[in-house]
Amino acid sequence: MSTISLQLERPDGLLELDQHELGLYAESLARSWSQLGVKPGDRVLVYDYGASPVACLASQAFTPYLETGAAEATSSQVLCVDGLTDNAKRVAHVLRYFKPDWLFARADTVPLLTGGPTGVPRQDRCAKLIVTADGEVPASIDRRLWEKVWKGGVGMLVRWDPVAFIAPECPTCRHLQVQDDLYNAKVDHGQNGEDGWGLLEVESRFVSHAPALTEIEARTADSASCCGAASRFEVR
Repeated sequence: MSTISLQLERPDGLLELDQHELGLYAESLARSWSQLGVKPGDRVLVYDYGASPVACLASQAFTPYLETGAAEATSSQVLCVDGLTDNAKRVAHVLRYFKPDWLFARADTVPLLTGGPTGVPRQDRCAKLIVTADGEVPASIDRRLWEKVWKGGVGMLVRWDPVAFIAPECPTCRHLQVQDDLYNAKVDHGQNGEDGWGLLEVESRFVSHAPALTEIEARTADSASCCGAASRFEVR
């Protein structure tokens, strides 16, 4: 079976996957789209680097050997704009003319889209903005600001590339949903844990890598019917 190497946006080097593992990685993104609310026929815009799984797993058209991307799995349409900060104005134009239902944007690009000379005009902020964060979550003060100015609403998608981890925020309870059949996740309380808080540690069930400690402060949340078959974590 062919092995595919995905370049990580960090000094870890490459993530080597066979075609089956690549398919499960893409399935993780596809499920995340569905959990967030992406429906058949929806239009999705991704503003991220091509090396990001949020982009390269979005469609079979973007990655060799990928049989089913998130767009094909959800019967939606997807466009990508390269994640260079210089492309923020281009994103504004695509929002105006493509009129997507969803915009997935890296956390560091969101300030460019919400203010200053590159900011998207208010009338074009209609897509649901899903902020994608790599191994961390945006500061709550930043999120509150984005929610005030982005009329389509704001959600979150978390990734941790070394273990092929992708998890969305539940749009109902706003806790992080981790699919139990794809990942093991637990809170590492370390020596300073208090009130159940610690750092989220994750391990992929479909990629052979050691568990990885993220920078996400989390604690286990009670189960709820809104999240289905998923572990839930409150994050901060």
